[in-house]
Amino acid sequence: VNHATALPLRTKTGFVTLTGISRLRICTIAVSAHTFRHSHIMHMLYHRQPRKVIQALAGHRDPRSMEVYTRVFALDMAATLAVP
Repeated sequence: VNHATALPLRTKTGFVTLTGISRLRICTIAVSAHTFRHSHIMHMLYHRQPRKVIQALAGHRDPRSMEVYTRVFALDMAATLAVP
């Protein structure tokens, strides 16, 4: 999502970004558009965006699709806060 316009990024924009990262060797691990998608969703969770907003932006019709992200988020928070 382009934060200035709140519109989805075009596929070509993402491809150009990934190609540039690959060519510049900025990142040494495999990165895909899906990696960015998951990362963006997790960042929205960390910044306490409402689940319904994240779900809508991600295009998830079924709320259960968000469960994988919220499970990872809960595990990460437990580790960060050292919850047994």
